[in-house]
Amino acid sequence: EFVHQIAQSVGAPEPSSIQFYCDVRIASGFHSSVVSMIQNKLVLRIGMPIVTGCNLRQLAALITHGLVHFDRGTRMRIQYFVRDINAWFDRAATRRDAIDITLDDWALHSTTMRALNIMSRGGSSLVRHLLKLFMLTGRFISGNVLRETEAMADQYAALISGTETYTDTITRFKELQFAYERATKQISSLHQKHQLVDDFPRFV
Repeated sequence: EFVHQIAQSVGAPEPSSIQFYCDVRIASGFHSSVVSMIQNKLVLRIGMPIVTGCNLRQLAALITHGLVHFDRGTRMRIQYFVRDINAWFDRAATRRDAIDITLDDWALHSTTMRALNIMSRGGSSLVRHLLKLFMLTGRFISGNVLRETEAMADQYAALISGTETYTDTITRFKELQFAYERATKQISSLHQKHQLVDDFPRFV
């Protein structure tokens, strides 16, 4: 109901599901499959330390920030698409493939194949430089889209909670991130002593 009211207030679509995690996060996106992107199945991901560590207005600001990303569905799809393409460009531009390995193996046994291998490396280097250029272009585009979306989300979050409260919320979020890092280290120490924490979000 709380998320529903916030979504109505900012004119954003409601998430089809809300997922809770033990780390400090507030994020929105599609479910893992491509089908969910087509069906517009959105998920809101919230870290439980945020729920236990923020007051109601701070929590509303952070949820608003996440929901506004839903309202920019086209931009979100562009980000997902460009991110996947960039990942492919990165793999293709920086990693040797099976053809490179095969040519290297053949070059060890044949002078002709050695010359062919040298020529292919020249062509491969040119192609990889072009792929790197495409990758950098994609990162530039996705970076601009992300900055615009974040700025819009900040504006709505400040509108819902008030500028002063949202400023305090950003500070509180950073404090929780720091507390989470310390808590995970303490958990490791407790684990070595065969001790467990009953309520990790509150422990943070």
